[in-house]
Amino acid sequence: MIKYFQVEVNENYTAPQPIGWYGKIDRKSLQGKKAYQMPKHLLFKVEQHMQMVFTDIIMFPCFMASGMVRGVIEQYASDVRFARAILFDKEKRKSMAYYIPFLERIEPAEGEAVEHEHKELKKIFVDEGRLGNRVIAETADGDKACVIMRMDLVESILRRGAVGIGIKEVEVVRGFGGGGR
Repeated sequence: MIKYFQVEVNENYTAPQPIGWYGKIDRKSLQGKKAYQMPKHLLFKVEQHMQMVFTDIIMFPCFMASGMVRGVIEQYASDVRFARAILFDKEKRKSMAYYIPFLERIEPAEGEAVEHEHKELKKIFVDEGRLGNRVIAETADGDKACVIMRMDLVESILRRGAVGIGIKEVEVVRGFGGGGR
């Protein structure tokens, strides 16, 4: 069985936090839109934080990937379309382009809480039939959207020296909801 992982910003990194994103790149605004429907120029200043690093992925307010991660995703899934957003740190006079992928959304299977080091973690379960042969998809963990990637894609990104990426294995189950979409 093929392994999948939830990608997130590693807890040891502080990713850029865009300012003024609401109504432009939040989940509700992006839902149902296609890449060509997005504004051509998305430019956001970022909140000032001493520890902020331009990580290769950002999870808030939506999933965004660096140019390197975008390139790897395109090698594995050439049908994924992206919108570009520039994040600008005015104080440090640095900026970085990020790409918002328009991913297929799949419903998760029922999860269960797992005790781990004094914290309750919810393990994500995804149905093999709904997942099909997708390399990357969006699913939900409660009311929070999360991105899952097939192991070969994750390995390819990590081998390129990606900064700030954390991963959690996703449990792929058989027979939850039947065939794919």
